[in-house]
Amino acid sequence: MEDESSPPASILISGETSSIETPIVSGYTPTDSSNVEFVTGPDGNMVAVQKEPFVWKQFFLGFGVPMVFMILPMLLIIIASAIMPGDPYEYHDVTLDKVNGTAYEGTITLEDDEWIQGCSLEHKLLLYYCHTDDDANFGNSGDYMPENQDVVILELRCESDPDDDECGGVVGNWTRSTGILQYDDGHDKGDERIITIEREIDYTADDDYNTASTLQAFSGILCCGFPVIGLVMTAIGFSSGRKALGVGGAIALASFPFVGFAFFIFAIEMTGNL
Repeated sequence: MEDESSPPASILISGETSSIETPIVSGYTPTDSSNVEFVTGPDGNMVAVQKEPFVWKQFFLGFGVPMVFMILPMLLIIIASAIMPGDPYEYHDVTLDKVNGTAYEGTITLEDDEWIQGCSLEHKLLLYYCHTDDDANFGNSGDYMPENQDVVILELRCESDPDDDECGGVVGNWTRSTGILQYDDGHDKGDERIITIEREIDYTADDDYNTASTLQAFSGILCCGFPVIGLVMTAIGFSSGRKALGVGGAIALASFPFVGFAFFIFAIEMTGNL
């Protein structure tokens, strides 16, 4: 009686063994698999699929479009710096000639769009401040216009405590209509004294100034578009199967901190000359 627990005997078909060969796809050489990958088809069989080639045109498109939003702002800043009228703050040394005793006098002539922003006079322990006769306009508030600066008061303050009203006082004044600056601090310093005046120019009515300011503001907006466009190009590339486009966008996006820092330094260097 045959043992039911013993395994069934092996069956040899045609006396030969069969082997599964690598499927051959028309036009494909098995030894060249660099651009082909095998995937499981709908019927469960392995299918050779040609890999998508890396399209450099798509890569440069994904990388280049975000870069435009960094290069263009730099060009705008260069243009703005070229047409900007100049630094609105200028310093001028004015000679005060002795009139009599401790009184000195000099002349400062300003245009209608210019005003005195500040002044300084060399002294060992004291500071000198200039301010307008109108307290509402003190410190050049937003509603202040240069044509309203008819009189400037030169006030002496102690360096040790500038807020101490008892230390120092009014030592001179300047009148726009005459351009004459009168000064007397009670000390005889020789035949003349030198006072440094900080002059500010109002460029708000200048067309070139307004155009340059607009270009600078627009360049900042474009710079902010760099990471946004980089993210968009990355998403479009990978979601649509265009790997090279996505890689280009991803590299541009990853370079934003470095390119952004370079743009920041560039903007400071350029606007520092305005």
